[in-house]
Amino acid sequence: MTTIKEIGSLCITDKDGYMINQSDKKKINPIFLPAIHDVIHAYSTYLKDDLHSVYIRGSIPKGIGIEGVADLDTIAVTKQRPNKLQLNWVKKIEHRLNQKYDCVDGIELSFYSIEDID
Repeated sequence: MTTIKEIGSLCITDKDGYMINQSDKKKINPIFLPAIHDVIHAYSTYLKDDLHSVYIRGSIPKGIGIEGVADLDTIAVTKQRPNKLQLNWVKKIEHRLNQKYDCVDGIELSFYSIEDID
């Protein structure tokens, strides 16, 4: 029988209501690092100078990602609005990465403009 573990959590906030970042590169299980490096490489290759930064969110950067269960949620922050970028490569790369890595239950590429974050 499958046992469901209660591992999810809400974002922790400080006394002023601001979210506390629980993520840290040092917490990432090394099993996930090749997939993360390939995602960063894909963003860098296809977005080139339009790439501002890459964020990994969810259980993996918090150090609680379970191999084969956790998904790899990524965000590329871009210098231009995503609707101005050529993103016809995304589905193909997501498919290729999902086929390559069985340490995760899925890899998601997403895009936000630096203007939307500032």
